[in-house]
Amino acid sequence: MIPSLGEILAALYGSYRLLRGDAGGLKYFVTSREGTIRSFFAAVLVFPIFSLMIYGSIMKGQLSAPVGTIVAVHVLVYLISWAVYPLVVYEILGLMKRQDRFLTYLCAFNWCHVLQALAFLPVVMYALAIPDGNAVLSFLRAAVFVAVMVYQWFVNRSALGVGSMAAIGFLMLEQVLDMALEIAMYASLQ
Repeated sequence: MIPSLGEILAALYGSYRLLRGDAGGLKYFVTSREGTIRSFFAAVLVFPIFSLMIYGSIMKGQLSAPVGTIVAVHVLVYLISWAVYPLVVYEILGLMKRQDRFLTYLCAFNWCHVLQALAFLPVVMYALAIPDGNAVLSFLRAAVFVAVMVYQWFVNRSALGVGSMAAIGFLMLEQVLDMALEIAMYASLQ
């Protein structure tokens, strides 16, 4: 199911409001079951930026596998990453007796990834243009990563209605799952 342009724009505006530290941004998401399913359209919007990262890996010769294999594995891991974290969060929220917050959280989580990807776009473009090991690139990656983590922490805290430490816990969970998928991906490509 593809969301309407109006729904996409409202969700991106809600994401922007969250980026500015306004929890009222949550009201711009369609948090019904159907709206939550449509929020996965954010993966389509993020994919072009992800594709640039794949291109960079191929062009810089960081992986020794055939190009078709590299692309297929990256795309598979990309799709899995959009499914694994929500499934784990759903179970954790059940243990916390907070499953009523799941649909709102997942909508916010998905749509906010569009702004997060846009934040990384200049870094990706810069990385494609210059060699690795550049101090400016390292600084840019770190600065954008920290900014995105602060943003995601606020989304976690606002959408889940949890305290700061629990929001950090969800942030860490996402990072651990992403690292595990990335390790598995690179291991399969060596």
